[in-house]
Amino acid sequence: MRFSKRVVIAVFILSLFFYSVQAVIWVRSTAHARSETDKQITEQTHPPSAIPSIVATGLLVIAAALASIPTKRDP
Repeated sequence: MRFSKRVVIAVFILSLFFYSVQAVIWVRSTAHARSETDKQITEQTHPPSAIPSIVATGLLVIAAALASIPTKRDP
């Protein structure tokens, strides 16, 4: 099974998108805090979801695996 560069690049960009979604989730979860202590309390009592970062890491591993598959066999 051979994958083109475009598929690998698309999966890589999709993983970057999910990492940015995770960053937005973390920023929004602590945006209302007034001090560092408020941020820590918020993160400890109601931590934001980590699902986008897990998906992004999985996609990044898939992109690396697809990129490592050779496209041509040497005779």
